[in-house]
Amino acid sequence: MSDKSNLPPAGVTLRATDHASGNLNLRIAELLKRSRRLELKPETGAVQFLRGVWTRATYVLPAFYTLHGALASRDDHGPPYGQRVQTEYARFSSLTTITLACRAVFDDRPRGLTAKSFATASPEVVRGVAAQWTKTGRSAEDAERALAFLRRLFRHCAYQPNHLFKQPSLLARRVGLVTFHADHEAAHISLSSYLFNTADLIHVVAAISVIGAIIFDFDDVSGKSTYFDSIDEAAWNVARATFPKLSGKRLFDGFNIHEQGRLYWKIEEVDGVNMLLNGLPAAIGYWDSSTDAGID
Repeated sequence: MSDKSNLPPAGVTLRATDHASGNLNLRIAELLKRSRRLELKPETGAVQFLRGVWTRATYVLPAFYTLHGALASRDDHGPPYGQRVQTEYARFSSLTTITLACRAVFDDRPRGLTAKSFATASPEVVRGVAAQWTKTGRSAEDAERALAFLRRLFRHCAYQPNHLFKQPSLLARRVGLVTFHADHEAAHISLSSYLFNTADLIHVVAAISVIGAIIFDFDDVSGKSTYFDSIDEAAWNVARATFPKLSGKRLFDGFNIHEQGRLYWKIEEVDGVNMLLNGLPAAIGYWDSSTDAGID
């Protein structure tokens, strides 16, 4: 019988291959492949810009109610520390959502999928967008009138903040204040102060919502004419459940967003652009009647 006392102890050696670097490089390669610049026809680019506007508009009402729920709960030191951390996170992220959406909707870059490019597009491009919109069953005449309305509005607001600050309309100046935040705090975490208040945010959020509803009515084939009103109600209810200290009423309480949008672009007796630029806060019952600047 052989002597096994001098044999090395038996064991199992496990070897694992680290695939992290290789998998990461595969994701990078796929991203680079997908992010190659595509040259779109001008009318296709305009359609995609408008779709981006109504898509972003779906986020501003939930963000607005979350922001004000968080602000209403910010000084409440009763909840556990972790809940207060989440409240502060909700405040920051919801405000950032609003300001970045505002900057994207009123993008002033002259080329690409931007408001400035759409506002200055050729008549041929506008007719191409109108033709696309007729596929949802709307008339070409209505589509062209709605597009003319949107182009007029963007010509007022698709500028850099320093230009907007000098404009006569309330909305243009408020877009300037909110975009200034996106250019600094939202994008870069600045120590600057931002001198907009609740009235400014209400006007910007309400205007973006109405603009989004107008575009949705022509661009979406579902024909659902209560889409933004449903978002408004649902977002308010969730914010109230999350932040019980949130008081008041939702922005469009008793106010049909889609019908109001149609009133602005369709009724000739109504100066719809001026209503959005100056009259919308009063129309929904949130005008600024205080002599106090109310700097937040």
